Amino acid sequence: MKAIYSKVATVASWIGSDDNGEMGSAVTAMKSICKVAVSSPNWLEDLGWMRECPSLLEVDQDFSSIPNQTWRSLERFFSSPYWGCVWVLQEMALARSLWVVVGQHVLDYEDIKWTMQLIRHINSNSGPKEDCGKSTSEVYSEVVSRWIMATGDLFFLGWAVAAQFPDRETPTLPSWIPEWHEISRDKSWQPFPVSAFHSNDGLDVLCPSQVQVLDASRLRVHACIIDTISAIQPIRGPDSANLIRLYRDFMKKRKEVESLTGLPYLQVILRTVLADTFPQHQGSIVDLHPVRLQGLLLTTIYILQGLASSAPVLETLRSTIEELGIATEEHVASFLRVLFPGMAISQSWNSEKQVDLCVLHYGHYLNPQLSRCFKEQYLFHTSTGYIGSCRGGIRAGDMIGVLQGCPTPVLLRQEGTQYANLGTCFVLGLMEGEAALQVEQGSLEIHQVDLI
Repeated sequence: MKAIYSKVATVASWIGSDDNGEMGSAVTAMKSICKVAVSSPNWLEDLGWMRECPSLLEVDQDFSSIPNQTWRSLERFFSSPYWGCVWVLQEMALARSLWVVVGQHVLDYEDIKWTMQLIRHINSNSGPKEDCGKSTSEVYSEVVSRWIMATGDLFFLGWAVAAQFPDRETPTLPSWIPEWHEISRDKSWQPFPVSAFHSNDGLDVLCPSQVQVLDASRLRVHACIIDTISAIQPIRGPDSANLIRLYRDFMKKRKEVESLTGLPYLQVILRTVLADTFPQHQGSIVDLHPVRLQGLLLTTIYILQGLASSAPVLETLRSTIEELGIATEEHVASFLRVLFPGMAISQSWNSEKQVDLCVLHYGHYLNPQLSRCFKEQYLFHTSTGYIGSCRGGIRAGDMIGVLQGCPTPVLLRQEGTQYANLGTCFVLGLMEGEAALQVEQGSLEIHQVDLI
């Protein structure tokens, strides 16, 4: 290969297809970055040129760990398995001219090289410098305050300190200001919930005034205080039995849940566990047949509770189905036949491998959503019957609020006459503008709330 790479005029290296059309913005950005790098010797020291490339600075409502479509496409580009191949180093070092092809796009290696330099520079300088005349906390506070005054948008409450570092004894920032530097150290971090919602739809216009930054530590907003947390448990506990227990406990509030949400109880449970991150290409979980929902519930329990390691699998599933009240003993076999058509219960179900394959077939609907459930995700229920999911850091007595400017319900802890932000949460019945409707109907009131 050394002789080939060094003798040919040009090496064209194929990264892969661009089926989703995501690489166009990455290619455009890399060409723009190369143009700047070639023409401006001090381009890394002075990043002011990025103002001429607005696609690199825009903040969208994706709510992922990278809230910018161009940078997300760059991340996907550099995450390609191609970069892990040994021969890539030979191509870079030996080729007289190297083209990188992705889908219909062709890049000169020089375009990629300058972008890699920019990314390394940004990663090595991810925190504000003390020599700018302000402390890190002052810089973060100023950035967030200016954003609020310009937009009134509070989407970042899901990124804030209390939500990410609940065990900190002495937070370094007010609860409504994200600790960006700490977040940047966790490459796998994502806000919760991941999907975009519209909890504040219709509410902002009902509020008597805009969001106000009172000073460096206080943020004044208007909010509907919806309910109080009455119990909270991790989805997966040390004994791996929490989901079954939680399901059984929540069944006691089935009537309240269905009344508050207007949805079948089983759908509420599954959507709450998944926080509505059901894969779009699989269709909406709302449209699934009840039998399929029951299959997804079994898969959820099977994966989260570790039922795959229990023997015999069939007997474990039978007892689980009975325990959850999905079917009584005499109807379990009939239910399994409906759930997995074509399977001979008396024969194939005696094979644990067959059971694994059948149940885990449903898993493709849920991955990678279920992997998040292993990471500090909790289920809670409220005094009036709502159920929800969140990260940790809350306790009984904390409150759920829908705030002006924030598209997701917020967990709050009252401290005297003020409140601390504990992060955002998922609560069916509060995700799509229901709070504003209740205000208009007179069943909810809007209060002035100061976050500290």
